[in-house]
Amino acid sequence: MILSDVLYKVKLREVSGNTSIKISDLQIDSRKIKPGSAFIAVKGGAADGHQFIEKAIENGAAVIVYEEEPAMKKEGIVYVQVENSAAATAYMANNFFGRPSEKIKLVGITGTNGKTTTSFLIHRLLHESGIKVGLLTTVANGIGVDIVSKSEHITTAQSGVLQKKLRDYANA
Repeated sequence: MILSDVLYKVKLREVSGNTSIKISDLQIDSRKIKPGSAFIAVKGGAADGHQFIEKAIENGAAVIVYEEEPAMKKEGIVYVQVENSAAATAYMANNFFGRPSEKIKLVGITGTNGKTTTSFLIHRLLHESGIKVGLLTTVANGIGVDIVSKSEHITTAQSGVLQKKLRDYANA
C-alpha cells in the first residue's frame, strides 16, 4: 500500500522523504520489521519505541513514524513526525487494512465484569438468527460458530492485529 494513503487522517507534524513509496507492513515491534515495513515508534509502559528506531532501520524499515526527533536520520528512509504515535498507529492500521470497520457491523462491549460471557451470548444469538458473525475477545476469536480459536492476547490486541482480524472478518 502507498504510504500517503496509509497516513490518511494522521495528525502530521513533519514529513521528510517520498510518501508515494509502497510499504509492505506496519510494525510497532522493531524485531518484526522486514524490508519495506513502516516502523511506528510508540511510547509504552515497558519500553519507548523511539529507542528502537536504529534497530528497525537495520532490519529494513523504509519508513519511521515518531513523535520525538531521532538523533540521526539516515539517507533513503522516509521520516514522519506525528503528534501522537499511538493514535497514528490506529489510523494507519485502519487505512492499511482497508478500513474494515466500515464494511461490517460492530458490537462493542465494555464494563468491569461479564464482557466475555456477554460477547459469547450475543455471538451465539446472532449466529442462531442466521446472521454471519465474528467473535473477537481476549479468550477466543473466530468467524461463524465452529471456527472459534484460542486468542493469542490476554488484553485488547494492538491496532495492527485488530484491524487485520477485522479485515479478515469483513472478507469472510
